[in-house]
Amino acid sequence: MNDPHVVSLLYRAITDGTVAFNNPPPVENETEVFRMRLADGTLTFEMKEHFASGGEARKLVEPYIRAWEIGSSLNFGNRIIWFEFETVNVIDRDPSPPTSRLTNVVGSTPHLSDIKGTAILSHYPSPPDKFVVSPDVETMWRRFEAYRAGH
Repeated sequence: MNDPHVVSLLYRAITDGTVAFNNPPPVENETEVFRMRLADGTLTFEMKEHFASGGEARKLVEPYIRAWEIGSSLNFGNRIIWFEFETVNVIDRDPSPPTSRLTNVVGSTPHLSDIKGTAILSHYPSPPDKFVVSPDVETMWRRFEAYRAGH
């Protein structure tokens, strides 16, 4: 690619099987860097700024995602949703003819476990408004998850 540009990042919403979402309305938000939409279990970040690689874009998006995961877990009393990276959509802003303008770089694809004893929710958790995950928050959250797991 002569001039790669990240158009969007896609993540898959994952649950542990104790929670499921029944036809929730889409959740949308916008920052200076991206437009975000969670619909049908897919979280899409449309980038508003130029990023030449998925890694660069993910560095700015993933702290937001982590704040969403931890914040919603604190609000609901346990970890109800998390997001796993799936793909980055990149275009070449200066393609050499006759190349394709869209390239998908595929990441891992999650598989949901069988759902048993499931709480059915009609909406996704709200994205973070002002909640930020500092290193101290991350450490406390990991310790809390370990405690809940019996460690």
